Amino acid sequence: MAPALTSGKNPVSGTVRVTGSAGAGTWTLDLTEPLKDGGLKGTAKNGSQTQAAFFYYGEDDDVVWVEWTPDGKSYISCVVEEDGVDASSWSGKAYSFKDQSADGTRTGDCTVSLRIKAQAAPNPSPAPSPSSSSLTWPPTLRTGQKWTVNFGQSGTYTVTLGAQDDDGGFPGTAARGNEQGNALMNYSDGELIVIVQRPDKSFLLCSADRSGLSGASVRGDATSHKNSNDKGTSVGACTMSLGTASAPTPAPAGLSWPPPWPPASSGPSALGRQAPTA
Repeated sequence: MAPALTSGKNPVSGTVRVTGSAGAGTWTLDLTEPLKDGGLKGTAKNGSQTQAAFFYYGEDDDVVWVEWTPDGKSYISCVVEEDGVDASSWSGKAYSFKDQSADGTRTGDCTVSLRIKAQAAPNPSPAPSPSSSSLTWPPTLRTGQKWTVNFGQSGTYTVTLGAQDDDGGFPGTAARGNEQGNALMNYSDGELIVIVQRPDKSFLLCSADRSGLSGASVRGDATSHKNSNDKGTSVGACTMSLGTASAPTPAPAGLSWPPPWPPASSGPSALGRQAPTA
């Protein structure tokens, strides 16, 4: 659930993936500035491009707008309706606007994945890890081992390994707060891999090779998968550390529908436009 944001507290961040002609690519959002009309302002980045971005819920049309502009006049907008919401992301339609008064032109589709950043605890003290010694490569996996697996904004899990299976992997469990699920960890063909299943049956995968080894942790690449047939979407870096931290941090909360901040009385869009029709 989106908080009542104030400057410097609990910013919203994530990505918008656009397919189609205008604005195609994956844009990284960092929305930190609450606006008087109830929206949020920040930046959208794609490679070397950095543009002003806006995030807004339109109560009248019950839609969410995610918009970014290179010059303050033309805009790319991702418009999400309630039927585009699932457990891990929002699916919408991408529109291109020549200016604030122009009608939007449908240019493709878009997928929004946003999270509320957890606010850091005051004066945090680093907790000692039960496993402070350096890992060797390849790491030796054993039944009963506990690993801390951090997927960045997707959360930190404690993975406990069970008995080795016939394929050489170690099925086990993954815990994050009150969330419990299945996990699998394996070392094969030079890669250390951990899979964490989430309650909606989607899963996260972290894979790393020897180049990511540093001290007691291994850094790799993380992907999110809707199911076993999904090739996956990059969700950034991940780390696997032998041992558990004393207080694992739960994943930042996802945004609920509808976002609860007050919409502007002047209209449903951050720019005062009505939602375009398909």
